[in-house]
Amino acid sequence: MITLFEKKQDCCGCTACKTICPVSAITMRADKEGFLYPEIDKALCIECGHCNSVCAFQNNGVKENNYQQQIYAMKIKDDKVRKESSSGGAFTAISDVILENDGSVYGAAHDVDLSTMHIRATDANARDRCRGSKYVQSDMRDNFRLIEEDLKAGKEVLFTGTPCQTAGLISYLTFAGCATGNLYTADLICHGVPSPAIFQEFLRYVEHKTKKTIKEYLHRPKDTFGWSHNEKIVYTNGTFDDTSKLALIWKTLFYSNTILRPACITCKYAGIQRYGDITLADFWGIEYSMPEFKDESGVSLIFINSKKGEVLFDQIKDKILYRKSSIENCRPYQQNLQGPSICHINRDDCWKLYHKHGFPAIAKKYGGYNKRTIIKEYIKLFLHKIHLLGIIKKILKRQ
Repeated sequence: MITLFEKKQDCCGCTACKTICPVSAITMRADKEGFLYPEIDKALCIECGHCNSVCAFQNNGVKENNYQQQIYAMKIKDDKVRKESSSGGAFTAISDVILENDGSVYGAAHDVDLSTMHIRATDANARDRCRGSKYVQSDMRDNFRLIEEDLKAGKEVLFTGTPCQTAGLISYLTFAGCATGNLYTADLICHGVPSPAIFQEFLRYVEHKTKKTIKEYLHRPKDTFGWSHNEKIVYTNGTFDDTSKLALIWKTLFYSNTILRPACITCKYAGIQRYGDITLADFWGIEYSMPEFKDESGVSLIFINSKKGEVLFDQIKDKILYRKSSIENCRPYQQNLQGPSICHINRDDCWKLYHKHGFPAIAKKYGGYNKRTIIKEYIKLFLHKIHLLGIIKKILKRQ
């Protein structure tokens, strides 16, 4: 086997090279960090060079775009949809347009084992699996080819993914000679993608510690803390956890930047110029620019980056509340509009620790789950219970 790149940071794992190969000589395989990379079977390879030519991540950078970008704060009018979304419900509103036209929607979803992959949705139930943030890299599988088939069949298609996945898709379709008039793309302001393998180890670690089986993992639920970033584990016995240090390990690891894909640290798509027709994100910092529009149920930030994006946005205006904004109002609160996430200084040490001692070691050192934090947590809970007991005693005395 041979690879297509000299350094791991030169590959984002989008699958464009695998999909374009005319002899199926390329397979996506996980490396020792759990990220998928293309490998070429030299015995099958005919050295056509398509794989190198189609690679948007290495060749193209950010595309030229003369469209006058428009920026909005937005929230869907349907309160139920907004509460079930990570931010303001923009993805649901936009994808509804495609589904109403009998089109296909592609987005990241959890499988039954909670692995993350892109799926094809042709109805609202399947689409709803793509709703909400997934802070782990998704497996693209054969979706680029499925999208090509949908477009050739005359279907409208909405693809939602990271900027590098979006760029890879557009590059693949262009190289394959597939017309993209019916393709609509929505990229995300992306912090970076953590390792799928480490996420699975985290889930198994939680099950081992709690002696419970995980039914569902929610990266951005709103039922307890509203519009914020607080993750939630739901168990098959009906209980859940969204406050303990154990439940917060993944969030802590995510923001530590120790387990992000190497390409994320050199990402060329972390800026104002975007690949998607529309860009979606949370409108963090909205309380400073338009406090009257802030809502604890969530507000989306939307960039309209092309005429197609404008056409799509026009079709959802009767379902949403929106306000015109500017890059000056949102960029200060979006780190990844300013540049890639900064690599943790001890990233290499983190992975060495993992390969030597396993997930528990990095959960302790980089995930915030150690004796000190656990003891502090127990003390906090104990004091809280004492406080509650004191209140109960005062009430009983009054009676």
